[in-house]
Amino acid sequence: GEEIYASDDEWADKMDAAQKAALSYFKKAGYTVEGSKVTRAPKGAALSYTVWIANGEKNAIYPVLQKAMQAFVILGITLKLETVNGQETLTRKLASGKQQIWAASRDLTDNDVEVRYASNSSQNVFGIVDETIDTNASSLTAFMSSSARKKAYQKCFDAVLEQAVEVPVCEYREFILYSAERMNRSTIPES
Repeated sequence: GEEIYASDDEWADKMDAAQKAALSYFKKAGYTVEGSKVTRAPKGAALSYTVWIANGEKNAIYPVLQKAMQAFVILGITLKLETVNGQETLTRKLASGKQQIWAASRDLTDNDVEVRYASNSSQNVFGIVDETIDTNASSLTAFMSSSARKKAYQKCFDAVLEQAVEVPVCEYREFILYSAERMNRSTIPES
């Protein structure tokens, strides 16, 4: 979307602009907005949501969800944060298909988009049904040039982002430990 405030705005002005933008988004989504509060949800939506969070406070997105919870309550929307311990428990709960919001992490090497996002995949926990993803993901099993493969992946990931089902939060925890007495630092490549 569009920028809702300038980077040099005061914090209070940014929060006010964000609140007005959020109310506008809720209104466009069919919610009833009266003054600065959401008062009624459209059919199929609610004023209260529970967010399942894999590994609770250890999850990298937890602080963001806490801030969102605080911001939404001002607007009349309730977010309840519920810790789900263990990937197996989360997978089992997601299989019910009843959860609307959840947060978990996954291995960055898990890049099989057909298994993860294709409409007919049993591992598509997002409920995505998207022809662009299906077509491009299935093409990735065929032999193709590196540039064509990158384009197919990009189309898949753009479609996933468009669906707003996955928020990319990358957290790398890699480091090099060495003894300066035994190794010359200049021989270690910069990352």
